[in-house]
Amino acid sequence: MVESVEMTTDAFEWLLSAVPKTAYELSLDASGALVWGAQQPDGPVYYSRDPHVSTLRRFGVWLLGLFPVESQL
Repeated sequence: MVESVEMTTDAFEWLLSAVPKTAYELSLDASGALVWGAQQPDGPVYYSRDPHVSTLRRFGVWLLGLFPVESQL
């Protein structure tokens, strides 16, 4: 554990600047469908599917969703 106000401040400032460039904001559109939003230099961009996810990975997630594991979470 490191107790350093300077390191904490630097890490926090880096995190605040990095997250908008690398994270997606999830929201629901008017019909209730999930939408991924990303901040780009030209303005926000919205995706109707998981961005940067292959069809095979999407299929695997769908397949896992068929198993009754939600009660185990």
